[in-house]
Amino acid sequence: MSPRRPKSAVSTAPPEADPSSVAQSEAVRLFKWYASHLKRSRFSFQASELILLAASAAVPVAGIMTPGDARPAAIIGAGVVVLTGLRSVFHFYDNSTRFGWACSVIRTELRLYAAAVAPYDDPQTRDGILLRKINSTELTETSQWMTMPGPSAPQAPDSAGPAAAAS
Repeated sequence: MSPRRPKSAVSTAPPEADPSSVAQSEAVRLFKWYASHLKRSRFSFQASELILLAASAAVPVAGIMTPGDARPAAIIGAGVVVLTGLRSVFHFYDNSTRFGWACSVIRTELRLYAAAVAPYDDPQTRDGILLRKINSTELTETSQWMTMPGPSAPQAPDSAGPAAAAS
């Protein structure tokens, strides 16, 4: 019998932060931001997939149920097209993948930091190392977001990412 696989590979329980460590507090804040957005994106992806699946299956059913009138099937089919377009606009799956990756990286660094093991074993350098690691993680995630396909005329968002949430 194989061991039971955990429900989620990424724990979204917020780690505890030492209030005296600005670096650790910032890492925990980022972790919480990514974890909450991971949950939201994963739910949105799964819900949109279920709705799309049900609506797609309803097209032929509507055709059979109303053989003399193609309008119900056409309306449902148009809805399927709109839902498909919304998936490419909101990138729920891509977001959940990126946010899950960032949560995993930050959680790993927080564990190493809490255990005071390399590279966090020197009290003089550990905060700086943690800040550089979480900044690198945030920049990598943001750069992945910025390379995602979007509308033909790129527009800067009003607020995107955890850095905007802090202000």
